[in-house]
Amino acid sequence: EVSYPRYPLLHQQPLFTEGLYKRIGAFAGRKDLELPSYLPNALPNTEKANSTFIRLPSFPFADYPLLEEYVLAFQKVLRNVDRIKSRSAQHQNHGQ
Repeated sequence: EVSYPRYPLLHQQPLFTEGLYKRIGAFAGRKDLELPSYLPNALPNTEKANSTFIRLPSFPFADYPLLEEYVLAFQKVLRNVDRIKSRSAQHQNHGQ
């Protein structure tokens, strides 16, 4: 099974969006630093790149045959990427 990434990006985490990072670690009490404020939509290129990622299951007890199946599946997709793109474009053009 694969899926889209499950969690918000780092800059979208409350630690950053709520400014909590400014009160912890080496930043605490530092008046000489101008620290950025993070908005959830501040990094559109990062968000766009993240939308192209997939999340794989974790394999804590996987054996080599299972991992090999994943490798073969990815190799098959990569060999056929042009056909997949073409079919996807055809479906989009026909409103499917």
